[in-house]
Amino acid sequence: MLQDRKLIDQVRQIMKLYEELQLQGMRNKEISAALEMYPSAFSNFINKVLKKIIELDQKEAVKPDAIRKLFEGVNNISELKTRQRMGRYIERLQMLKSNPEQLIHQKNKHKKEEVPQDIMKMLEGIYSCYYLSTFGYRIKKEPLLIMRKSFDDNYIVRKGNKTGPSRYEGLGHVPNDHIFSIQLQECDTLIRDNFVAHFQLPPFYSSAMDMLKGFSISMSNSFMPISRKVILQRVSKEIDEEIYNEIETAFYEEGEGDNNPIISYLRSNPCYMEYVPIPHPTYKQEDLAREQKITEIVAS
Repeated sequence: MLQDRKLIDQVRQIMKLYEELQLQGMRNKEISAALEMYPSAFSNFINKVLKKIIELDQKEAVKPDAIRKLFEGVNNISELKTRQRMGRYIERLQMLKSNPEQLIHQKNKHKKEEVPQDIMKMLEGIYSCYYLSTFGYRIKKEPLLIMRKSFDDNYIVRKGNKTGPSRYEGLGHVPNDHIFSIQLQECDTLIRDNFVAHFQLPPFYSSAMDMLKGFSISMSNSFMPISRKVILQRVSKEIDEEIYNEIETAFYEEGEGDNNPIISYLRSNPCYMEYVPIPHPTYKQEDLAREQKITEIVAS
């Protein structure tokens, strides 16, 4: 309750500053830029969060979980991050009120700052990487490691280890506040595969990102491009390379692993796209009809 009371007091301070800035002729776009928020998120922040919290407080004493349920109804505002940033929001609005020019010119910088260091740290760990393997079209699970680089905002990413059939190394980065991307190259092989994947990050992130869902593009066993669903499930938040190197790669035949929701999901929703190798391709539009004909023959 003390935390809720503190939040309510901060909400009232922000709304008072917001109204004063509006009277000064400040537009929402300029205020949202000062808070490093997108205009759509700022609109929800004011109208669906702050105003609603004040309404709750005016009616009666705020009941436990009332504020939590309010945040759950807004899809791009995190309660955890809002509570952490309220003090900073107040400081920035006070600064904007006393010296508008200082913050208005920063409005184009907020996209980069939407990925704070503590959030980037949350992606680190050891994961199980699940996807449909073209080797027998079975569900494959292999270890994947994500580790922050000490000197920039990229990640070292590894997929597979020496105990498995293949091993990949490369980099990961967060190009914006919604996507985590990785690009890996296969090691110790004459024909190197490149594994590219993009994973969705939750809006304003989460205090417990233990599963990431995305799509990958890599090479099939016939050396053709293939796109498929990939799911990462966190095994450990600690970076322990000894543990990582001991995790074995597993293949699940039909009927195996049905008690695992991830395996069941990938098996029932394979959703992959693979190009078919065409004998003597012309590299013209008629190849598309030839590929479709081959696909129909193989399917029958």
